[in-house]
Amino acid sequence: MEFASPAFLFALPLALAPLILHLFYHRKRSTVLFSSLIFFVRREKYFAYRRRLLEVFLMLCRILGLALIVFALARPFFKKISFLAGAGTEAVIVLDDSMSMQRSVPGGRTAFEVAVRQAESLMNSLNKEDSAGLVFLSGKRGIEPTREKRKIVSALRKAAVTGCAGNLTLAVRRAVELLNRSQGINREIYLLTDLQETMLPKRKIMLSDWKNGRLFVIPVSGSSENCSLSGGIPDPSLKTPGSSVYLPFSIRNSSPRDRMFKAVLKITGNMVQSKMVSVKANSSANDHFVYVPVRAGRVDGTVSIDDPDVPLDNVLPFSFSVSDVMKVLLLTGGEGGSAPDPFYYLRMAVEPKKHAYGIEFTDATLKTLGAYDLKQYSLIFLSPESSFQPEAVGKLLDFIRSGGTVAALPESEGSSRFYSALAERSGGELPKIFGAAAEKSASGIIFERGLASLNDLLQLNLLRWRKLFDLNRQKANVLARCGFRSVIAEYSCGSGRLIALAFDLRHRFSNWPELKSFPVVMNSFVNYAAGMKSRTVHLTCGGTLNLKEKNLTFTDSLGASGSIPDGIFRETLLPGIALFSGGSCETAVMTPPERESSLKTIALSGMKQVFDSPVSLLTPDEEPGFQIARLRRGTDLAGISLLAALLLLTAEFILGSDLAGFRKRKGEL
Repeated sequence: MEFASPAFLFALPLALAPLILHLFYHRKRSTVLFSSLIFFVRREKYFAYRRRLLEVFLMLCRILGLALIVFALARPFFKKISFLAGAGTEAVIVLDDSMSMQRSVPGGRTAFEVAVRQAESLMNSLNKEDSAGLVFLSGKRGIEPTREKRKIVSALRKAAVTGCAGNLTLAVRRAVELLNRSQGINREIYLLTDLQETMLPKRKIMLSDWKNGRLFVIPVSGSSENCSLSGGIPDPSLKTPGSSVYLPFSIRNSSPRDRMFKAVLKITGNMVQSKMVSVKANSSANDHFVYVPVRAGRVDGTVSIDDPDVPLDNVLPFSFSVSDVMKVLLLTGGEGGSAPDPFYYLRMAVEPKKHAYGIEFTDATLKTLGAYDLKQYSLIFLSPESSFQPEAVGKLLDFIRSGGTVAALPESEGSSRFYSALAERSGGELPKIFGAAAEKSASGIIFERGLASLNDLLQLNLLRWRKLFDLNRQKANVLARCGFRSVIAEYSCGSGRLIALAFDLRHRFSNWPELKSFPVVMNSFVNYAAGMKSRTVHLTCGGTLNLKEKNLTFTDSLGASGSIPDGIFRETLLPGIALFSGGSCETAVMTPPERESSLKTIALSGMKQVFDSPVSLLTPDEEPGFQIARLRRGTDLAGISLLAALLLLTAEFILGSDLAGFRKRKGEL
């Protein structure tokens, strides 16, 4: 307990005045002669005992009444938080700028706008000598504690909602770090958030090591209805002018009513297609657009819906490249002699005439590989036979790690030097891919993952296998199998991958080159393998992209530009497309995390479970500055003291009057 006016406590001894007066004016006992008291003894004892009790009680009422009046004048109060009045305050505002803060609140504003107004109010409630800082939940740069609070207010007015999910733990720990470096005695953190359920960390935020600090949670309530877009990543196959590009998307309706949306496809800002999509309440609907590019180059576009809630998740950007000619390198061991061409049937299936289908084959050998610039090739078919060139192993490994794709055929029987050296040189990224060859009497093939659509197009029961190599399933994604045996497997390495075939493309392994399904499968396989080499990277807003090169520049779809001196691209706070000048990566597509579109919130009391130490929870129906000031002052007991004094003195008056009447009646007796 503390006192706002402790000087009045010096008057507390005056509360003993009734006791002093009682002792000073105490009536002496006198003896009265009477003939006989036999009929009055019991009655006299009873009345004397009751009178003494009443007198003691009245004296206590007077003493306590006067003491409570003195207490009321001294203004006693209990503090709920530790706060030293008169000392400077170091405060940090942790502002939730995640995408969910775009939720609407009564009055036509967003939760973020309300939070900014409350933050400005907190700045105005601080004294001139106090310091304040600003930390954003998204992780973007804030302001360290300063007495120039105009900087904080200016930054708040310029702030905007991001497309990120934000990290509550990192933001609070950053605020604690800033305050621990300060010299202030009173240290406070003001957390302004919408209490979104997906924002909560899996582990409690540690505040027990933060001494002399207080955390205030200031909630901003709003609507939980929202509709959002997800998906939108184009299929990874090769795209050429005149070919169809499949653009899938999904609409999530979180409102309690069925809704109809207008979905719009835009290319470079111009509307190309639109359609109406009906989505039931609290459910999703999947749909797609089909776009046919007419020329080669990069295609940037968006899919959008008309929904007023949380605009950032209503637009889905995408980007893909369209190639006039896809270059494929056919790489052999180059031993010459009478060895058959391992790619003869592949040429006949994919390129019966030169550039007939937008594909250009180039022949090379492992010995002459150094003369080729591998960056210009979308795909390399590799048949090392029994040849081994250490320089070629290193160059192919660099090609794969930089995002290229190698379709690997088995080596000659009894030889495994090339792929063994590739696995060893990769440092564990690639396993030893091929095992021993085995005679195989089986039929058919089943495709999976990116090639699974071929199962519905073709009848492959005529395919007869004679021989197959074993493929290592370690770190592999199986693309095709025959029974329980993997026949096509994909291995990741760096930014690229190696796709191993358990067979070569000649007759000695199967009758497949003679079948009509072979050209269809080989064309699909080439499109799948070559199309995956993309210079476009898809990121979630708030993430970072590690570029291989440094000192690059970028320009995004919002008109911002800048340099990337350290090779780490961090400007991913908003959905959109970023273009890089030079380097291995050409485009980055940023999309918001789907969990941010869920506007479900928790109760304010649930925030107590987020931290390992007590926090102060404020209510949204009153200005936070007033609530914080009241918590600093504590609970004022002056009114309660006056009320108690009034009740005691009233009781004293009533009982004292009764006692006087009692004495009068006794005198009459």
